[in-house]
Amino acid sequence: MDGGALFRVRTDARARVKEEMRQLTLTKNDVGGYEYNAAITLIKQINRVLEQQLFEETADGMVGLGSEHANTLTAFKSNIAIKKSDVKQQSIAEAAANSTTSNTLAPEITSNTDAQEEADRQNTARLAAIGVKEAIAAGITAIVGDHITNPILRTADGTDFKTVDEYELHQLLTAIKEGAERPSAAAIREMMVTVIATEFDWRESAATNFEKLSTAAAKAATYGITIDNSMKGLIVAANVASAAQQTWGTELAEAQRKIKAQYPYNHVHDSTSIKVMMKLLAAADEQRNRKEAAAPDDGEKANLVGMGIDRLQQLLQNPSDGYASESAAESALAATSDSESSAERSRHRGRERKREKKERKQRRRSPSPSTSRTPSPPRRSRGSKSRRSKSRKPAEKDINPTKCKYCKEFGGYGMAHAAPKSIPHSKCNYNKKWKGWRPEWVCKKIGIEYKEHADCDD
Repeated sequence: MDGGALFRVRTDARARVKEEMRQLTLTKNDVGGYEYNAAITLIKQINRVLEQQLFEETADGMVGLGSEHANTLTAFKSNIAIKKSDVKQQSIAEAAANSTTSNTLAPEITSNTDAQEEADRQNTARLAAIGVKEAIAAGITAIVGDHITNPILRTADGTDFKTVDEYELHQLLTAIKEGAERPSAAAIREMMVTVIATEFDWRESAATNFEKLSTAAAKAATYGITIDNSMKGLIVAANVASAAQQTWGTELAEAQRKIKAQYPYNHVHDSTSIKVMMKLLAAADEQRNRKEAAAPDDGEKANLVGMGIDRLQQLLQNPSDGYASESAAESALAATSDSESSAERSRHRGRERKREKKERKQRRRSPSPSTSRTPSPPRRSRGSKSRRSKSRKPAEKDINPTKCKYCKEFGGYGMAHAAPKSIPHSKCNYNKKWKGWRPEWVCKKIGIEYKEHADCDD
């Protein structure tokens, strides 16, 4: 190989890999920062570029350039060329090392021509590795910024760049991770609970849902969260049990019955049990109509995540309480299922009162079969005494004793002013001085904050 062609190897390799590095992307926020997970993804992409470079001594290309351990690729120096004399000495040393007392081996390379060809071959690999190393360093700087790579690529005083032999690629890869914005411990914990509370979208196949779960687990692993097969199996079983209770989950109910019969609640799942469950679910997917399945409820998932974080805090504070009983979990689930707003419950009670009042009114108007055969007694005259005649208009001093403006507006006859109209003045819940519980519609009308009945004093 002529000197010009050998000299171009480094330049060509550098230009080629620079172009490949331009294709890599790093997701950044508005201020130019990037997350730790994005940094891990970028490092994987860089290793993939190195793997695509040819180096005949390894099966993974030039990935060794980014290794922390010394190897053939990291030993290459840009200013130390391999000469034919070096090749002859290396051949003699190898022959001596492989020889025995009874069998002396001759060196494989003895002529200058063979030695020069071998030297050119080794120099080609050396210069190509140096060019790739330079291109990777330049590409990392262009992606993450020189404020991340300057401590590695510049001299101590920052006035000049180091030579390619004065730094290693693994230092730059470490700098990428260290320059990422680290999430807080609370965010990592929330991510873990979010993965554990994964809710399957049964409009898709079980295999697709499990693949998404595995992807989320792999993403969490970059933050130090380990979602192993035992947890994945439990997540799958929980989603199947939930789907089996739905009207569209008839086929899944059969798979859930078999899973429950084969694996008890405390079974530690592994790859084998997961394969069995996925096989049962694949058979159910062939029979069921996935279009009938409902979309996952994001609001319910958020409640489960919040409940899971609270439960996780309890377990961290008292680990022995993890398997105490299921009553706490059932209570938490009941609280979640009863998360209907107080306004909705009040409206429901109001509708129930109206319906009951209407039914009572209809019963009074429509005579029963027994009364239809017996003539009704004549009505009392206005002058006749009855229980109603005892109810008199209150004296002037009894009108609006609580000074309630609504009592005054409605005449103040000792009753409340709207449904159910059975509250005396002494307990008028329109009166702001009244310390008892008020219905929501009263609170809304007089402009005060509504409180649940259990939160009020007796």
